[in-house]
Amino acid sequence: MEEKKKKKSGIYSAGNLSAFCLQVSLLLSAAVPLEEGLSVMAEDARTQEEKKLLQGLAEDVELGEPLFSALERTGEFPSYVVKMAKLGHQTGTLDQMMKDLSVYYEKEFQLMRSIQNALTYPVMMVFMLLTVLFVLFTKENFDDLKSLRGVGNKTA
Repeated sequence: MEEKKKKKSGIYSAGNLSAFCLQVSLLLSAAVPLEEGLSVMAEDARTQEEKKLLQGLAEDVELGEPLFSALERTGEFPSYVVKMAKLGHQTGTLDQMMKDLSVYYEKEFQLMRSIQNALTYPVMMVFMLLTVLFVLFTKENFDDLKSLRGVGNKTA
């Protein structure tokens, strides 16, 4: 029996998941056969791993497997995507469901970027404070050392 991977998401980040879901939604809305669309997406893939994943999805869909089942088999997609794709398949609204997933993951991506941006400034300020304190402490100790040795006490 094949072991399922417990990954939240492998190849795709939230931003990439958003783009993937939007592309699938557009393919379905345009009545392009999903296996053909996935094959074209595979040709445009940025990495070899993504290309292999998309080709595998295209092959599974071409053999008659539902998209949600093919997504689940890869182990690379979050369970939320798989469950929503299954719901869309069962209700006949897979195109709309994938579009909604795209919006959801785009919002998640923007939220993560906002959090990263919000944390960057305080982290930089703490780093700068520590650097200034280090320089002041080092200079003070260096000045004390010079005064003990009489290096800085030159008289004419």
